[in-house]
Amino acid sequence: MWAHRRGAPTRAESYRASWRWRLGVAVVAGLVVVTGAVSIASASARGGGDDKGRILRFRTTVVSSSVNDAGHSGVADVTALLFSMQRADGSTAGQGWVSCVNILATDQLCHAAFVLADGQIEAQAHPMAARTFTAAITGGTGAFAGVSRQIDNVRVAPGVIDRTFHLLPRHH
Repeated sequence: MWAHRRGAPTRAESYRASWRWRLGVAVVAGLVVVTGAVSIASASARGGGDDKGRILRFRTTVVSSSVNDAGHSGVADVTALLFSMQRADGSTAGQGWVSCVNILATDQLCHAAFVLADGQIEAQAHPMAARTFTAAITGGTGAFAGVSRQIDNVRVAPGVIDRTFHLLPRHH
């Protein structure tokens, strides 16, 4: 007969322990795979919702303006404008610097830099003489690095424009 040491597993016991161990590893691995898949799917679903961006609203008022007359009856004249920016509560938010090249008497191409405490937002527009117009947000710095989308502009009085910034964050 085989001599059996006390405390040492037999071949059958060793096989059963090995089988249980493999089953345990398989169950844990399965849980890791399922948990990872659910987490990825959940992150993907949330990602679309979290990427809605932000909306900022400001009332901007012309502080100063200057026209560099090119002598072509409006064509190629450059207009520079400085706007003060206020929040809805009337507090100061920053400044807006706008430079426009007159293409025709009623047609302009403008570049804007809106400077806020935590960064700057860049935009371009083709405003013409319309009461409302849209500007394309082309980027930013600081808290606004890489933003995009648009600014809805509404002239509410001479030299006063309400601006609604629709910001989408940079995609990584």
